[in-house]
Amino acid sequence: VHGILQVIKKMESRLTKIDIENLQKQFKHFDVKKVGKILTRDIVKVLTSAGMKISEEELSQLIANMDPTHKGEVTLDEFINGIEKKRIEEDSREDLLEAFRLFDHNNTGAVLTSELTTIMLNLKDNLGMTEGEIVQLIKEADTNNTGSI
Repeated sequence: VHGILQVIKKMESRLTKIDIENLQKQFKHFDVKKVGKILTRDIVKVLTSAGMKISEEELSQLIANMDPTHKGEVTLDEFINGIEKKRIEEDSREDLLEAFRLFDHNNTGAVLTSELTTIMLNLKDNLGMTEGEIVQLIKEADTNNTGSI
């Protein structure tokens, strides 16, 4: 159970205080008019200045998420939230695979729904889910009703 809790905590990871302070500093540097906004075309410059690397495809997706109305600028909050969401999305896939491996004791590529339900019910407070939500989630995940996921 301890290993599972570590994976869950890792999945909840957000930007650290230092990450946020660094991004804020770089954002403010590119906020030349000092209005609390930067142009979307400057996002890559802010990220590069903060030591972050990003592909063109990732940048396009990030800008689309930060500026869905295409106004051409983002506020500091929109910027920080967008970066945080990107980090969580990147980490989530690997974290989910790691968590799945913890449950797949026999290395079969499947986990018994009964076992997963029991584990999740024991962790429901840490997961922030009710018993009903957990049961429903497991039921939806077992699409072919085989008793394994």
